Amino acid sequence: MSLRGLSDEHAMRLLDELNILEAAAFIAGVSSTKICPDHQEGGYYLQTDNKDPQNAYLVFHNAWTALKRAVKSGKIKAKIVVLNQNPNLVKEDLKIDWIAIKDISDSETTIERQVMQCA
Repeated sequence: MSLRGLSDEHAMRLLDELNILEAAAFIAGVSSTKICPDHQEGGYYLQTDNKDPQNAYLVFHNAWTALKRAVKSGKIKAKIVVLNQNPNLVKEDLKIDWIAIKDISDSETTIERQVMQCA
């Protein structure tokens, strides 16, 4: 008997929460393992190949931008981690007053998978 591992799609379904980058990759139809940090420009990029959807790079970046904006505006409920020097600040809702922030962490701010299914 030979065993097969899960597909990327089924493996992603094991997660209760996805960070913003994982969710954007899932929407683009690519594995989150293909998300790479861009050390020169800052941010992230997708390392795609010919097995991925042809428009994966564009869909990833558009989804990343849309998800981040939706989290910041409170349209998508998320566990928000704020980029700050030390320590990181964590919130459940950006509508509550708090200390001035630089930005939210794309890799640490998480969205419940159920929310993704409804979007």
